[in-house]
Amino acid sequence: MSISAQQRQFIDGVLEGKTQTEAAREAGYAHAKVAASRMMKNKKIVRVLENLKAGGEDMEKFECPIEFLKYIMNNYNGEPKLAVDAAKALLPYTYAKKGEIGKKQMDKEQAVKSSNDIYKPFPPPTHLVMK
Repeated sequence: MSISAQQRQFIDGVLEGKTQTEAAREAGYAHAKVAASRMMKNKKIVRVLENLKAGGEDMEKFECPIEFLKYIMNNYNGEPKLAVDAAKALLPYTYAKKGEIGKKQMDKEQAVKSSNDIYKPFPPPTHLVMK
């Protein structure tokens, strides 16, 4: 479950330096004080706030893990081992191993190969009989 638009507005308000109550009020919550308290107890919101305050990226923008791994691999400025590990984790999703195909595909290729050997069309006649 991702963060809603209203929760995103609350996070943006807190990051701008507003109090939690002001941020909740501007995000459109009816009972701003209660909503602000609930928001700050929500683990997902607290994690996003801490990450953004520390200068990190907003992880909610990534739709799937593959996009996240690509981002880490291409844009990470910290420890190089993390970028290499991301590349290793991404590798099976990008390139298949040579010769790694499924059973159905292997059976189909085998059938084509064997049918070419057994059921070849007869060669055309080499000489013609004329009357």
